[in-house]
Amino acid sequence: ELVKASLTRAVMFDPDGKVVIPADALHRRSVLAMRGAFHPVAQSDTDKFDHARTRFLSRPGVKESSTVFLAEMTMADLANQGEVDTGDFLTRVLTLRLLGFHVLISEFFRYFRVRQYLARHTPGPVAFVTDVDGLGDILREDYYEGLSGGILEALGNLFPPATTAYVFPKVKEGRTVTLNDMPIADHLRPLVTYLRERGHLEAVDDFDPTPER
Repeated sequence: ELVKASLTRAVMFDPDGKVVIPADALHRRSVLAMRGAFHPVAQSDTDKFDHARTRFLSRPGVKESSTVFLAEMTMADLANQGEVDTGDFLTRVLTLRLLGFHVLISEFFRYFRVRQYLARHTPGPVAFVTDVDGLGDILREDYYEGLSGGILEALGNLFPPATTAYVFPKVKEGRTVTLNDMPIADHLRPLVTYLRERGHLEAVDDFDPTPER
């Protein structure tokens, strides 16, 4: 209700289902995060997250005991439509926390706003679990028309040092699409190349995205 009324930008629940202060829960911790509607929580989502967890925890200086595993849901789209069912969100929180997640319910529409929010509370490494569709949304220039720096400003805020997006493949029209062969506008390819070479984008090509997962 607080987020819906724009009285706060986000609320966080811990795996026990209790509301926690983000500054306390995130203080100097690493974060592995996944955005989604989680309506319902799909097995493919948890499979991807578990796969990304193994990668993230293998990074130097990242320890499981000091890492927050975060599922983030935004009310942005629904709030604009005036169709926010608080009880439905809380049901999803219950499911996610039983799977061991901290849960963040936010009003953030764009990915980089989530990263900025996390940066307020921790300087630790952050990684996002996404797929080629999620990266496609990140690269949509029309999402950033209100920013003076456009997509360059957005990507700069989304990918400060020690930030990575694990980009999973997805099956589309019977074929597997990966970061290597996803459609990207020609003028954005140098940006993607730069982000990959800097370690901000990592293709997860050893994951099986077949529908039965």
